[in-house]
Amino acid sequence: MHFLVAWVLHQIRTDGCVIRNHHVFPLEEVTIPVENTPDEQIYCAWHQLDAIRFSFEMGALKHYYVRRLLDDTQKRRIGCVDGLVTLLFNPGLRSYLFSVAQLDEIVPTSRPFPQRADASMAPSCRNRW
Repeated sequence: MHFLVAWVLHQIRTDGCVIRNHHVFPLEEVTIPVENTPDEQIYCAWHQLDAIRFSFEMGALKHYYVRRLLDDTQKRRIGCVDGLVTLLFNPGLRSYLFSVAQLDEIVPTSRPFPQRADASMAPSCRNRW
């Protein structure tokens, strides 16, 4: 997932945008698997991708929501706490994200996230971010 974040940042800069910040929500705010099954881990991974948000400037405040880039085939607008935001789609990035989403890597963070005491949590998703 580290490469996923690096690639998205690179893509946003390539699009001519200026990165203002990026934020990875704590894993406890994201879906985590209750079973150690492939389907459950994939479901968990998709929601973890949702937890990455990149804010950037290009005329107005806009965001990339990484997971939603996988679903978009064109520009669209959604409601957001910051108002309407534009989700940009790039076919190459979409293909890349589909590939990277299958990998079992972790994104290093600048601060530790609280550990959950849930013993049923799959080890592969523990402290992902």
